[in-house]
Amino acid sequence: MSLITIISDWGNNDFYLGVLKGDLKTKISGVEIVDIKHDIDSFNISQAAFVTKFSYKYFPKNTIHIIAVKSEATSERKHLIIKDNNQYFICANNGIPGLIFKEMPELVIELETVDIQTTFPELAIFTKAAQFIADGGDIIELGEEVKHIYRQIDLFPGIGADYISGTVIYNDSYGNAITNISKEIFERYGKGRDFEINFVSTRYVINKISDNYSAVDNGEKLAIFNYIDLLELAQNNGNAKNMLGLEKGVTVKIRFK
Repeated sequence: MSLITIISDWGNNDFYLGVLKGDLKTKISGVEIVDIKHDIDSFNISQAAFVTKFSYKYFPKNTIHIIAVKSEATSERKHLIIKDNNQYFICANNGIPGLIFKEMPELVIELETVDIQTTFPELAIFTKAAQFIADGGDIIELGEEVKHIYRQIDLFPGIGADYISGTVIYNDSYGNAITNISKEIFERYGKGRDFEINFVSTRYVINKISDNYSAVDNGEKLAIFNYIDLLELAQNNGNAKNMLGLEKGVTVKIRFK
C-alpha cells in the first residue's frame, strides 16, 4: 500500500484538494492519503518548508510527499522529484527544497514539464509522478538528475557578545510563537548566564525557560524549547499571537547578563 501526504495553501473550503485526492485514488490502488496541512499562507514557501521539514521524518520509508505550494514551473525553476532518507518529494524548485534540506538530497530529478499547459500542475503532473513511484518505477527515468537546488537565504538569528536576536517564524493553531532560535545556539552563546527574553516591547519580559506549558499560571506567558528544539513563546491556556502580539516576523531578543 502506498502512502502519500499533501501539504498545500488551498485551505479546506475549496475543491482542489478533493480533485487531487480523487485522482490519486483512481490512479493508485489502495493508496492512503494523509493531510498534513492545507492552510499554509498563500504562496508562502517558508511556511510550507517549515511544516514539511519537521513532519516528514515521522513517516515510514517510501512515503511520497506532495507539496502543493507555488507549484507552477518556469524554465529556471522546474518541477522536481527528490529522494532522500527513503522518502520522496514532488514539488517545484521554488526555494522549498532548499529550505527543507540543509545538504544536497540523495537524488534530485528535474522534470521536463515546463511546456505542459496547465493551471493545476498537481493534477496534471504530480499525480502521474506519484503513480510512477508507487508502481515501483525508477525516478531517474522521468527526467535529468541535477546536482543543485535553488536556495533562498534562510533566516538566521543575529548573535552578539551579550544577545541573540531572533524572529518568530511560525504560529501554530494555538497561537504559540515558534522562533528561529535553537536550543543549541542558546546554550552555546548563553554559557549558563542569566537572561531576559524581550519581545514586541520591553514591557514583555521572560527570564526563565519552562519545562512545559503548565509550569506557569493560566494566562501567564512562558518560554520553552519545543520538541524540535526551537525557542517557543506561549501563553498558558491562551493565545500568544493574539494576546501578546507575537505574530510571524516579530523580533525576539535574548539579552544575557
